Amino acid sequence: MQQLFALPDGGIEWHEADDPEMFPAGVEVDVLASAVSPGTETGLIRRCREGGGEKRSLGYTAAGVVRRVGDAAGGDFRPGRTVACYGGPYTRHATRLVVPWTLAAAVPEGVSPEAAAFGGLGAIAMHVVRRGRFTPGSSVLVVGMGILGQLQVQVLRAWGCRALGVDRCAGRLDLARSLGCKDVYDATGGDLVAAAGAFAPEGVDGAILNTVLAPPMTDQAARCCREKGRLVLVGGGGEIRVDRDPVFAKELDLLISRAGGPGRYDAQYERQGQDLPAGFIRWTEGRNTAHFVRMVAAGQINVAGLITHRLPRRRAAEAYALLESDERLNSMGIVFTYDH
Repeated sequence: MQQLFALPDGGIEWHEADDPEMFPAGVEVDVLASAVSPGTETGLIRRCREGGGEKRSLGYTAAGVVRRVGDAAGGDFRPGRTVACYGGPYTRHATRLVVPWTLAAAVPEGVSPEAAAFGGLGAIAMHVVRRGRFTPGSSVLVVGMGILGQLQVQVLRAWGCRALGVDRCAGRLDLARSLGCKDVYDATGGDLVAAAGAFAPEGVDGAILNTVLAPPMTDQAARCCREKGRLVLVGGGGEIRVDRDPVFAKELDLLISRAGGPGRYDAQYERQGQDLPAGFIRWTEGRNTAHFVRMVAAGQINVAGLITHRLPRRRAAEAYALLESDERLNSMGIVFTYDH
């Protein structure tokens, strides 16, 4: 098979690699499409370039056709069925994958492989909303309208919540508006706290932060929240910094959202395929992925409208060059297609 790697010299290349090893809980998949996670993957490329050493594989969300199914795999999987796949090290930008059945989701009729390839990003966005405990009628500030922010806003709207999308890039806000987000705010100027007050006079029920977790944005988001609201922290950076005063005065909850849901990084759930009982852990990363593609099929999530670049896999290096150029803010959903 072929697999995409970041190289220590800064290059992005497809290399021949051994076919992934089949295991009892695995589902073997021929890949039809894989999606780029801009922040995660460009960060990995940068660390590889700065640290030298060995090449690193890229990607963690894809879709393809089942070749065979392991003896210990659960679920409704059979050869020829299209599935969405999520989670490294099993899912990569590669021509063939073997993923645990708990990290695969059957793709409903009418959902293209390109849209299903965003299932991992969709699971992450969905877990963010679940972590915030947002229910119908909730008002939510979504800071950072990259691909995750765009998906979060769509999930919130589908679940009956109101979202105020915030970003410094007018193009991202225009895209969100075109996809149904009625309330947006350009953070390059003005008063975000006042804008949030106009949107939700009692204060927003919570704020999702897809940005560097430091002032001034963390402090502003805290001031936008109502008493006993929530800050859901998604973005990166070496530290989490926020002014104690508004957090303490309003008794805000600070919540970390990690990946796509319970089960992530758990070898028993993933490699061994031991599913978590729905009666106790309702929404695992696998169930989030499955529900996301169902929402796409139902028309509740518009992935096609977020795809700005479709590239044959052999042109993958162009995508990462784009993400390091001045055009990166105009790039949203990037998907690689496979002709093997």
